[in-house]
Amino acid sequence: MNAPKMYEYPGDRNSLAFYDLYASKRPSEYSAPDSPFYIAPRTIPLDDKRSDKWYIKQKIGERKLSNIMKIMKEKGDLNKDKRLTNHSARKYLVQKLCKNDIQNTDIMQISGHKSVTSVNNYSSMDEDKHRKISNILSNPTENVQNVADLSILLPVLLSLPYLNYMFRL
Repeated sequence: MNAPKMYEYPGDRNSLAFYDLYASKRPSEYSAPDSPFYIAPRTIPLDDKRSDKWYIKQKIGERKLSNIMKIMKEKGDLNKDKRLTNHSARKYLVQKLCKNDIQNTDIMQISGHKSVTSVNNYSSMDEDKHRKISNILSNPTENVQNVADLSILLPVLLSLPYLNYMFRL
C-alpha cells in the first residue's frame, strides 16, 4: 500500500503549509513516520527561550484530544448542536471522498481502514442524491412501455420504505 500524499494548494487554505508549520514546531525526535501525530502542547511559556518548539515529546491521550475538540468547536464558531468527536475528522474525510466518487479501495489507503465494509459504514446520502432518487421514483412513466407495466410497477414502488418516507404514506 502506498503512503497517502498531499500536494500544495496555493492560498490561505494550503494544507501543506499548515503541516510544515506544525512539523517545525514538533521535537525533532518526533518527526519520524512512525512517531505519534498528536503530541502534548508545551506548558512552559514560549518567552522562556529554552526552545521554540510548541510541543513536547509526549503522546496525548483520547481524553485530552476530546477536550481539544471541544475547545476547537467553541472557538471555531461551529454549530453548537452538531456532535463533534475525536473521530469526526476521519468520518468527514471518508464522506467527502465518497461524495466525490473516489473508490472505496482508494479511500481505504488514505483513511487506514482495513476493509471496504468499514468504509461503507460512513455512507450516507446527501440532499442531491435524495432528490435524484425521488425524481426517478416519482416519474415511473419515463421507463414504462405501457399502462399494463405501470399497473404492475406502481404497487411495488409504493411499497418501498423510501417512498413511504418521502411521501409520508
